[in-house]
Amino acid sequence: MIYIVEIPHQRPASCWMALDKDDFCTRLEQTFERYSDTPDYGASFEEWRDYLARDLYALHVFMDEDDAALAAMNDVTFSVHHGASARAALRRALIDNIVLEGE
Repeated sequence: MIYIVEIPHQRPASCWMALDKDDFCTRLEQTFERYSDTPDYGASFEEWRDYLARDLYALHVFMDEDDAALAAMNDVTFSVHHGASARAALRRALIDNIVLEGE
């Protein structure tokens, strides 16, 4: 499971998940309207990740549950703008997926 934490400039952070790189790309292909700068269908994971990050304050992509869990327990990972809401969103996703225990 991949955990994606989006930190916008003005709204609270959010976290969503993808099963793998292909699922990540498919979700973004289905989400974004086609514009001249939108990656083509079949674009790589890296192209879609960079496209998604372009208009955000920060984007964190954790490629597995272990990395995500370490980040959720580490204050340094999210010591940025909206860091508390980013950490909370990631923790909620990990609790929902029974990776971390709820409080």
